[in-house]
Amino acid sequence: MLSKIITPRSPLGRLQPTRIDYDDIKRRAWRDSGILVVDVETVAGVSWPDRQHLRNIGDKLYGPRTKDGDDGDDSNTESGP
Repeated sequence: MLSKIITPRSPLGRLQPTRIDYDDIKRRAWRDSGILVVDVETVAGVSWPDRQHLRNIGDKLYGPRTKDGDDGDDSNTESGP
């Protein structure tokens, strides 16, 4: 995988957004801290039983995923009278 962060060559270059290499961040998180970040829906080279095992671990640690992307945590909402 060839990823390269492009450095702009302009006085205003420091204001330009830089490209983030997420694969590198995930790789360093695993190697440095033992944190594994995977998308169980698109992870390549992993069999269906292994993907299902990852889903089960995620559900056990963090609760089941919701379909609409809501994490189900209502702790930040105010309750009515």
